[in-house]
Parts: sequence; C-alpha cells; structure tokens
Amino acid sequence: MLAVLSAGGASSITQLTANTDISRQAVTKHLQVLANAGLVQDLRIGRERLWQFDPTQMEAARQSLEVIGRQWEEALARLKTMAEAMCSHAYACSRALGPGKTSKSKTVRARVRSAINVEDR
Repeated sequence: MLAVLSAGGASSITQLTANTDISRQAVTKHLQVLANAGLVQDLRIGRERLWQFDPTQMEAARQSLEVIGRQWEEALARLKTMAEAMCSHAYACSRALGPGKTSKSKTVRARVRSAINVEDR
C-alpha cells in the first residue's frame, strides 16, 4: 500500500483496490492504521477522499533506526574486544597450566557466554 501511494501520488480507495483481491473495507482499515502511524494522510476534494503518502514519519523512523544501528555496532565492537581479550588470556593461561589443564579457559568461556547471554550447555 505504501509503495503504491509513494509511487503514484494521491489515490482513492477505488483506485487502490483496482486490480486486486483486497476489499474496499480492508483497504480502508489498512489506511486508518497507516494514518494513525502518520504514514499517510487523507485529502477531501469535493465528495472524494484521496489518500497520499506522508514521508515525514518515514524519515523520522529511518533516523531512529540509524541511531539504534550505531548503538548496536558500538556494543558489538565492545563485546568483540572483550571476547578477544578473554580468549587471549585463556590461551595464555592454558599454555601456563600445561596440557590437559583447562580450568582457566573454561572460566573465560563462561564469562564470554555470560556477557552475551548464552547459557552453558
């Protein structure tokens, strides 16, 4: 629906349901949901009611998602740094303990799993 409205300008419900199996009532309900989200708005021209895409909210959503994406990238970079440091420490500890002694590396693995919320299996 948004793709049609953003590509074709303002359209009536009749135009939006043409060549589809979607009922006018279903399109009307869908448009109301989109209007409540601020993604479309209706225009009254005489007796006709036209619907058009309003890109303002979409731009605001895009900006919010970019901020969230940057936050995730930063968090994952910190996790990667911590995991690499812990793995490096675990390798050094296992080398110092000698063969067959893995208690330190198990502890480090448990810390990494805890940091990324993975249960020990």
